[in-house]
Amino acid sequence: MIDIQELRDRVEDNITKTDKTIIVPHNGVDCDAIASSIGLSLIARKLKKESSIVMNDSSSSIDSSVKDIIEKGKKDFNIINLSKYSNIASKNDGFILSDVNKDYRVSVKEYLTDPDKIVIIDHHDPDKNTVKSNNKFIDTSYSSASEIVTMLLKAFKIKVTPEIANYLYGGIYLDTGQIQRNIGKGTFDALSILMNEYGANPDEVNAMFADTIENLKIVHKLLEKVECLKWKIAIVAADEDDEYVQPQIAKAADSALRTDCDASFVIGRLDSGEVSISGRAKNSINIGEIMGQLGGGGGPTSGAAQFKDTSISDVKNELIRVLRPSYSIVKQCDNK
Repeated sequence: MIDIQELRDRVEDNITKTDKTIIVPHNGVDCDAIASSIGLSLIARKLKKESSIVMNDSSSSIDSSVKDIIEKGKKDFNIINLSKYSNIASKNDGFILSDVNKDYRVSVKEYLTDPDKIVIIDHHDPDKNTVKSNNKFIDTSYSSASEIVTMLLKAFKIKVTPEIANYLYGGIYLDTGQIQRNIGKGTFDALSILMNEYGANPDEVNAMFADTIENLKIVHKLLEKVECLKWKIAIVAADEDDEYVQPQIAKAADSALRTDCDASFVIGRLDSGEVSISGRAKNSINIGEIMGQLGGGGGPTSGAAQFKDTSISDVKNELIRVLRPSYSIVKQCDNK
């Protein structure tokens, strides 16, 4: 487990000894990434230092509920794109990466040159692409970055508003598949703090992330293509000509795991032309290790990878090649 007091000291040191703090969520920002980033902005504010949240996602790649959080967040926090940051960048900026540790998953890669000025807070497995930092706080036993940041906010004795508490609760809620996977005592401790001390409301969180009928139809269409693998692994390969946004692929993977499957993988083409794969698992399969072999990453129960200049069929075959030592396709699922 992360030593929260040590993390508190390193974060304070990074914020107070640099010109300004640049908080960096992962590309394809989700609720956990933006909620934890907003929480870190509160810490910089308490320390009376300037901070910015820098992301560079296209609007179409972000889930509608996360867009709402970002738009509301812009009223109180400096949330900017890479171009705007480039105009204000300083050699003495400090960086805090939240919910990410890989260099190819952040917008500010070219600025991450001083390991002493970078703090990483994440719950995904590190690998050869992990950003060089002398302040790494990476632990896959945590459900989410929001869980870690909740404990960090408490260590700083910061009073969080109910609205931001809902965001952090949502980050935990979604990253655990609605409190179904990768949870432990610390997860429930964080949820308790968010509800009992900060005023998070689970009913409001559910309403924030309620899906649209259109998205449900898209997810159900994807799930019609599910194939079962030995040992209860499900693969969904979308039609080559259909396009999706990343949250739809991720939600399909979440939905496929709410069956008797031990793991699920959903492959589809993004509107950018890249092919994306999202994986989810319960306990018996390490998704992060599988995605790592595919050039992506993740943690024990969730992960993703993206591919350029390839077909969905090729990505599916590569996934099966990685799985083949233990698993093989044996039947078409009965979807009735």
